[in-house]
Amino acid sequence: MGWSNSAKGTVDGDTWTFDGESTMGDKLIKTRSTIKTPSPDDAVMRSEVSVDGSPMTLLLELKGTRVKESVNSCVPHASEGWLLSASKCG
Repeated sequence: MGWSNSAKGTVDGDTWTFDGESTMGDKLIKTRSTIKTPSPDDAVMRSEVSVDGSPMTLLLELKGTRVKESVNSCVPHASEGWLLSASKCG
């Protein structure tokens, strides 16, 4: 009994934007997620939501930097991409 949403995306330069629309009960929910990649090693993602025509409200903002060498041997191939977890193994 969850909620799901689909979105349509566009790309403009270093910015990917995904806009979605769905209903929850009798409320119209609009979402927008934006991913900016100002450099090959940096990214910023923002997610926003609007309920029944209200202004978009920021839900979260994530900033990431590509890892050049492994800082966590628990994450396979961490030195090859984006490190998503830096917690202890197991």
